[in-house]
Parts: sequence; C-alpha cells; structure tokens
Amino acid sequence: MDLETVDDHFHDIENVDDVPLNRSVLHLLAKNSQLKAEELELGYQKSSLYPTSQEWLNIAYRFFLGVGLLLFLSGIIFFFAYNWDSLHKFAKLGLIQLGILSIGIPLIVTKPSDFIIKLGLTAISVLVGIAFAVFGQIYQTGADAYDFFLGWSVFVTAWVAIAAFPFLWFFYLVLINITIVLYLVQVQMYTHEEVLSLIIAFINTIALCLWEYAIKGDRSDWVHALLTRMIGAVVVITLTIGMIWVIFDFRAAVDLSVINIVFYLGVLIGGSWYYIKKGKDIGFTTMLALSVLVIGNAWIISLVDHNFNEGIFLLLSIGNLGATVFLVMKLVQIKKRWEQIAKETSSPYNQLDHEA
Repeated sequence: MDLETVDDHFHDIENVDDVPLNRSVLHLLAKNSQLKAEELELGYQKSSLYPTSQEWLNIAYRFFLGVGLLLFLSGIIFFFAYNWDSLHKFAKLGLIQLGILSIGIPLIVTKPSDFIIKLGLTAISVLVGIAFAVFGQIYQTGADAYDFFLGWSVFVTAWVAIAAFPFLWFFYLVLINITIVLYLVQVQMYTHEEVLSLIIAFINTIALCLWEYAIKGDRSDWVHALLTRMIGAVVVITLTIGMIWVIFDFRAAVDLSVINIVFYLGVLIGGSWYYIKKGKDIGFTTMLALSVLVIGNAWIISLVDHNFNEGIFLLLSIGNLGATVFLVMKLVQIKKRWEQIAKETSSPYNQLDHEA
C-alpha cells in the first residue's frame, strides 16, 4: 500500500480508533500521519497483530495445563507398569476408578471454564482405555486387541461428543482407525495391504470432509489448520501407497486396482480444487503435488524395471530436479496470488465500503 492508493479519509485522521487497523495501514500511518509513537503502539495492541500480556498469560496457562495433563496420564501408566506385581487387583481397578471420579465429580459440581472441562473429559477418555487394559490383564479375558480398542472407542463416544475438543476428536479418529484395521487383520484375517490402505484412506477422507464441514474453511485457528493437515496427510500417504501397490503388483485384482485409481484421482482432483480455490491451504496442496511426483517416479521405474541402469537413474534424477523446481515455482505463485487476494479483501477501500 502507498499513498496513491489511500482514500482521503486517512488524511484527516487524528485518532487511531477511527481507522480499520491492519499491518499495512499501521505502517502507512507510521510514515505519513501525525500520530505519536504511543498512539501507534496503542494501535498495534488494538489491531490484534501481537498478543497482549493477558493473551500471553492465557496461552501459557493452556500450554502448561495441557503438558501437565500429558505428564499426569503418563505417570498413571508408568505407575501401574512399575508396581504391577505389588498391587492387589482390587487396588489396581480401584485406583483407576478413583482417578475417573476425582476428575468427573469436580467437573459436575464446580463450574470450571470450557477449556478445563475439555481437558477433564480428555483425561477421563484416556483413563477409560487404561481401565480396560488393566481389567484385561488381571482377568486374562482372552479378548483380541480389536475388542479392546472397540470397547475403548464405544465407551468414550459420549465424552468426545460432549467435549467438542479438536484434539480429543483426533484421538477418537485414531482409535477408530486402529479398531477397523485390527478387525480386518485379527477377525477377518485380511492381510492384503492394498485393501487396508484403501480402507484407511476412505475412513480418513470421510473424517476430513466432516472436519472441513464443521470448521467451514476457517484456518485462522492454528489447531484447525494443524489437524486438517494431519488428517489430510494420512489420506494422501495411504492413497499414494495404494497407487504404488497397484503399479508394482501385477497380481492385484483388476477391480481393486480400478477402485484405487478412481479414488486417488477423485481425491487428487477434488482436493486440488477445494484447497486451491476454497480452503487456500498451501500445506495440503504441497502434499498432493508430492504425491503426484512420487507416483510418477514409481510409474517410470516400473516401465524400465528390467533396464534400470545408471543412465536411467541419472535421467530420473534430472527429471525429479526439474519437476521439483517447477512445483515449487507454481506453489510460490499460488501463494502470492492468495496473498494478493487477501490484501485486496482487507484493503481500506473494501473495509470502508463494507462499513458503509
């Protein structure tokens, strides 16, 4: 932004409270207005460009509470592992139940903040799994690992729904993934890796779509952005593994290969459209580009499988170098275009027009 693009409103500014504040506007005011350093500092604080001292305290408060919860749960697990032989079976089960009640009752009786409730329900969800594990070890129930994770997933569903905590939802998704994979491997005796990768990709694609629908494309929250990329990474990695399996395993069933290819192309085209046009997430876009590059390499290697020598290896290296440079240039170009659109959207013209 320069003076030529500034509306006449800014020439008469005497109070920083009267302008729409963002980084560009504040830089321009610092160079051209009569505002003092103290007023500009106040403007920076009100613009939310930097966290205030109260916000820093809130961040530290949540961070240390989260770390404390992780250490607390880790301590419980190591406590039972170290003292397993010296504890009576009723003491083992009673201590876990006591832990659940000592967290649950204060959540009900008192009125803690939403963040404390979410952390408390997360701790209870983990303790439920520990209770199942201890019960299974004491009575040697003979249940499969699949039964353990299925029971854990079912009995924490209510807490996950009530908490509406992104990290607990992600933990729940991990439990569901493990449960389904163990069911296929231990119960159905299914060992085809390409089928397992396809099923995992399908489950997490549904979870990603639901997650995107829930957050409605809002990535201003770093938790939303982080979890979106983590779920997206699982989808892209499993589909890429499945495609490599299709390329190299000529014994694979044709119908399974077709399903894998169609699913991969669907995610590639749909994901590229959504995350470039709507979500504007450079992380997910980069993962899709890398997936195409890996599959392209696998396809070329499969074509020259019997004639793979130093010359082919050199050509493949040069080709990868060129493709990587091209992808980086395109991704930088896309990123700059998004930044330009964001600047135009947040310009004083648009904000003032919107306010008018």
